[in-house]
Amino acid sequence: MRLVVIFATGFAVSTIGALAADPLVPACGTPTTEAFAVAEILGAITLRLADGRTVRMRGLMPPSEIRLNAPPDPRARAHLAKVIAGRSVRLLAEGATPDRYGRIHAHLVRADDGLWLDGHQLAAGNAAIGVEPGETTPCRADLERLEHDARTAGFGLWQTLTIRSADAPSLAEAAPGFAIVEGRILSVGETRSTIYLNFGRKWREDFTITIYQRNLKRFVAAGLDPRALKGARIRIRGWLERHDGALISAQWPGQIVRLD
Repeated sequence: MRLVVIFATGFAVSTIGALAADPLVPACGTPTTEAFAVAEILGAITLRLADGRTVRMRGLMPPSEIRLNAPPDPRARAHLAKVIAGRSVRLLAEGATPDRYGRIHAHLVRADDGLWLDGHQLAAGNAAIGVEPGETTPCRADLERLEHDARTAGFGLWQTLTIRSADAPSLAEAAPGFAIVEGRILSVGETRSTIYLNFGRKWREDFTITIYQRNLKRFVAAGLDPRALKGARIRIRGWLERHDGALISAQWPGQIVRLD
């Protein structure tokens, strides 16, 4: 099967490979039987239910969080409003507790036909896979396929957001801001508090990933021991900072994808 998504407000029509056996509902869980009316669309990936709860699409980040102090993208919000305003949703893979802003993190499906709203926004380039704890959602594989298709097609935020090379001399100039970086790990260093994944010989100039020792267990549990990544080619997403050279602090295993 194939899923046909119609992009509003200037987006072209795109045909995207099926997420699962059913072209609408992802194969990573079962939505709630209860449907909840949508009261307000707050942003590209956030809405308020009629019962007062605020729900953010689990594992995603909107265009406004890609760059520091960026304003909300009205087109991304309008794209979501077009398919859900005045309708009801069911929740899928709801997070255990609300975040510090009181928001529930969950996947959202349209109640009447099962359209996966997270996938709808991701496929249009109106969101990217985020770096918060929610990105460990069981729907991660489906999200990655949709993001890849949107990135390849250059939809939405992917018109300006690109995958950067860890070897690029100008990488640090992109800080501060969200970035996706690819490269090969040249060496791994370790102190009592931190693990360093080095992509060059001059750590004061070259790109580095840091992982705090207190977070090591969650990486190992996910089958990704950073201490064993010397020589591996990886892709990381996260907040790019400038500390001597360019640096991303990895807190969650879902931030790192091994490419070989």
